[in-house]
Amino acid sequence: MRPNPGDLVGNKYRIARLIGDGGMGVVYEARHEVLGTAVALKFLHAELARRPGLASRFVQEAKVSASIQSPHVPQPPAIRPLRAISVPGRLKI
Repeated sequence: MRPNPGDLVGNKYRIARLIGDGGMGVVYEARHEVLGTAVALKFLHAELARRPGLASRFVQEAKVSASIQSPHVPQPPAIRPLRAISVPGRLKI
């Protein structure tokens, strides 16, 4: 299940548009509902989330991004499985 423009994800982020679709996942532009800030949400493809080790690799990528202090590298605001917000098999950064 992919989010569509206008969908609310995690009761926080309103999907604006698809930015890109790659080998590991998809990236969407979204807006924080309360703060109004623009964010990028990255979702691991559902079929990959079931493979041993790939979800942890996805989380490791977020940790590396968080450790880089640059205006050109986005800081992940959260990492959590989306099944906690009823989208089975997806991991959001």
